[in-house]
Amino acid sequence: MTNYVITKTSELFNGGCNACPSVLTDFYHLDLNGIPQTMDTLSTNDLVRLIAQNQGFKMTQEFDVDADYDVFKKNDTTIRVMEEIDKYIYQSGSTEIVVHNLPKEPSIIFAEAVEILTKLFNVEDIAFELACD
Repeated sequence: MTNYVITKTSELFNGGCNACPSVLTDFYHLDLNGIPQTMDTLSTNDLVRLIAQNQGFKMTQEFDVDADYDVFKKNDTTIRVMEEIDKYIYQSGSTEIVVHNLPKEPSIIFAEAVEILTKLFNVEDIAFELACD
């Protein structure tokens, strides 16, 4: 089983003037083959995109009259990702998975990413773990 460890770090940023408050900001880092990848937010879409590209999928953008969408391709597998206001729709053939783009607990994000990666991208034996720095 491949276990991906996501490290969360927090930094305090100051706006630079006396009137600006300091803000605690979280960053997430995912190590892929020894290369750390930084994510601004911990989201299902970010995890799927990073793991899919790490597994050899090539991502392109296609533009249509109705909508623009991302396409992941590898050999005979093609997955379309359509972004709507509050959700992402992952589609491959007749299989479709809808993921709402709302703040969620990490365990829910990890479960959604595993479902998409196993059912659509054919990635097997994968798990995620969150570690805090």
